[in-house]
Order: sequence, then C-alpha cells, then structure tokens
Amino acid sequence: MLPMPNVVPTPPTFQDEGQARIRALRKAIAGVLRSVGAKLDEPQEISRGFGLDKTLAWKLSRLVLEEDALASVVHAPRLPGLLLFEKAMNKAGASKEHLSELRDAIVGFEQFVEDHAGDRDVMEIMVTTPPQRAGANSKRLEQFRKDGFLANSAIWGVSTKVHLAMRWVGPSTRPGYLDLITACGFVSFRRLRNDIPWTVGTLIHWGNLRSVSHQLLPGMGVSGNIPLIPDFCSKPLPDLITVRESEFKMRIMIEPGPVGNVAAADIILGWMDRETVPMRASEPGEKGEHGAILSTPSELLLHDVFVHKDLGFAHTPTAQMYGLMPGGPSYPPTDIPAQTLPVPCELTEIDSSQATPEVPHYAELVQRVMDALGWNSADFRGYRLRVKYPPIPAMSLIRHALME
Repeated sequence: MLPMPNVVPTPPTFQDEGQARIRALRKAIAGVLRSVGAKLDEPQEISRGFGLDKTLAWKLSRLVLEEDALASVVHAPRLPGLLLFEKAMNKAGASKEHLSELRDAIVGFEQFVEDHAGDRDVMEIMVTTPPQRAGANSKRLEQFRKDGFLANSAIWGVSTKVHLAMRWVGPSTRPGYLDLITACGFVSFRRLRNDIPWTVGTLIHWGNLRSVSHQLLPGMGVSGNIPLIPDFCSKPLPDLITVRESEFKMRIMIEPGPVGNVAAADIILGWMDRETVPMRASEPGEKGEHGAILSTPSELLLHDVFVHKDLGFAHTPTAQMYGLMPGGPSYPPTDIPAQTLPVPCELTEIDSSQATPEVPHYAELVQRVMDALGWNSADFRGYRLRVKYPPIPAMSLIRHALME
C-alpha cells in the first residue's frame, strides 16, 4: 500500500471563521434571551428587566438583529460585558443548556478575535473598512478618519476647516472641445507650528492638458504669478511663493509664520483652460476626470463639478477616492490597479446658486466665475462630493462619460 501524503489542513479564512463565530454568538445570545422571555428588539426592557447597563443591552440587541453577520461585530460587547450578560441570564433562570451554548460561543468568538486581529480595535477595522462595506459602516469610518485628521494635524503641523475643489465644464467656442474652469483652496487654513511651509494649491497637467500655463480668470487679479481670486481670500494674506517642479507641475506654497486661529487664512485660487480638452473619447471607455489631490488634514472636503446643460453625455458622474501613498498602488493605475479607499462617495446634485455655510460667500464665488466667462448659472448642473475628514494622501476623482 502506498503511503498517504501528508495533507496540511488549510487554516480557516478570516471571512469564513468570522461568519461562523459571530453567528454562533448571535444565536446563543438570542436563544438565552428568548428562554427568559425577553424581546430582542426592546433593549430598554432588557436593561430594566435584568439589571443590565443600557448601552450593554442596546449592543446586545443590535448584535443579534443586524442583517449582516460579519458587520455586526462592531456591536459585540467586550468580554467583561459578555460575562456580565451571562451572569444576569444565569440569575434570571436561563437553562444550563442555553448558558453552556452561550459560554462556548463567547470563548470561540474571543479566540477568533485573538487569532485574526489580536484585539477588538483591530477587528473593527478589519470588518468595517473593506470598500463593499463602506456605506453600511459610514459612521464608524468617519470616526476613524476623524482620528486620522487629529493625528495628521499633530504630525504635520497644519489643518484646515474646508478643502474646496471646484470645476466648471462647458462647451468651447472651438468645435468639439471643452472649456475647464478651476477654483480651489482652503477655508480657515491654520499653521499649528510656526516653522511649517505648506502647499496650498498645485497647477498640474491633467488628461489632455500639456502645460501649466493656465489662463487667469478675467477680472480676478493676481499676486505675482499666483492666480488668486482676491475677493474671496482673507486679508491680509500670508506670504505665498511658487515652486515649479517641472514643465507640467507648479506648487503654490504658504511660508512659515504665526500659528492658530488668529493667523488662519482663506486662500482661494482660480484659473481656466480653454479649448484644450476634446469632448470626444479618444478610445473606448475613456472618461472625463476631475481630480483633487488631498494632502492637507481637513475637517471637510467639498468637491464640486458643474456641467453645462448641453453636455448631456456628462450628466451621470460618479466619484471615487484613491490612495496616493508613496510606494503603493496609486492613481492613475499602471500594472497594479489603483487603490480605492473605504470612503462613501455618493454625489448629490446641487444648485449653482445655493448657499454653502462652510464656505463664506460660496454662491457669490460661483456667480463671479460665471460672470467672468460670460456664462449663465442657470445653464449648469452641479454635482457635489462631501466627505468629512478626508484621508490623506489621496485623490478625490469625479468622472463622467465623454462623447463616443
């Protein structure tokens, strides 16, 4: 008889074991609660009836009733809470069989956490951050991003309340081409250390643009070669300089200076690229793309794109956020697919004349740009991506179809 080969068992995957362990815990909790006459969807009654903390009772109810088993991990009480629950159920007269099932499920679940994550905090990250779960876990992901905002503010020594990125897309006087107008900048940008210079805007070629010799917006003014929109900047402005990195890239930087709210600044830049971008796709599937590079700790990102009503092909835009971590997969993709980030990216349609409380004089800024180009705001439809505490370094990208 031939010897049997040594078969090394395949360890269970995080997904498979996680589903099994959390389902066992949910089943055991539901079973022991039903056995003592408790209603799963009434956490207040569970709290009052069995002397449990209100938060603990709420977590138990959410854990059991959450539709997505693996996503329900975020509601699972920590071990001391689970043991308090077990003690309360024993006092309430739950059967030995139900209590034994509960104890086995608790032990199995805690071992799963230890094996795959090491602790609950890491486990929550593992179950909430996959892109397919971003929508369902939006609140938890926002808290992660807020923690990152605070950490990055401390590390880099700067922060801003609003990162504003705006783009207008209209038909050009040159047949078959588009005019692009850009406004961008920061609202309430603050240094948190006085030795920090920082990039507040980058002029870079995008798609078919082949230089950074962008045109100034008519009547907007300029400081040196810095394309400011002065009526929407704070006064006095901090010292700004330009750094040209290449033929295709120029950075606008704020110099070191005073810190905190008393030295906070609104810095809004603007320029236009006329008759430069074809409205037809040069190859199947090519999209019009409007990106904002995110590298500053921000409380809020507002990424707005306004599209002329005559460009019907462009009125179903989508948004995505990509990581730009050096050395990792970034946008645009090469041989390695770009890294999409777990950030909800739903676009909302906005009125070009509506007020935006986070940006002083937002409607006036939109109108000023329209007037500079001789455009009518009623001819444009706006699309907005709003993200609290956007991750850095990253790129926010709004894309739409081009003409075939």
